Amino acid sequence: LDALPLTSSEKVDRRALPPPASAGPSRSDPPRDALERGLAAAMAGLLGVSSIGREDDFFAAGGHSLLAARLVLVVRETHGAAVPLVAFFARPTVAGLAELVRATVGATRGRAD
Repeated sequence: LDALPLTSSEKVDRRALPPPASAGPSRSDPPRDALERGLAAAMAGLLGVSSIGREDDFFAAGGHSLLAARLVLVVRETHGAAVPLVAFFARPTVAGLAELVRATVGATRGRAD
């Protein structure tokens, strides 16, 4: 946009903004396995998009910190993996989150043995 649309009170008119460019289907590779497919579905559901690829950035696709916290909670509930939120901020893709889940679950199993 050349300029943000404004209301009569000089505030940003959010309803007049175009939808984010990332709201369409993913352009990156699809998820590779069941874990990645589940994580991609969870991300897409939270973001309100039809699909998300394994290397699509959660935040570039419209995510924010509160949605990230919800995603980490969903991962804990569905996979039993307590992925630190800060770790997801460093690796905000399906592929990165899948690696974090695998590492967290592996570390937990290693302590239980």
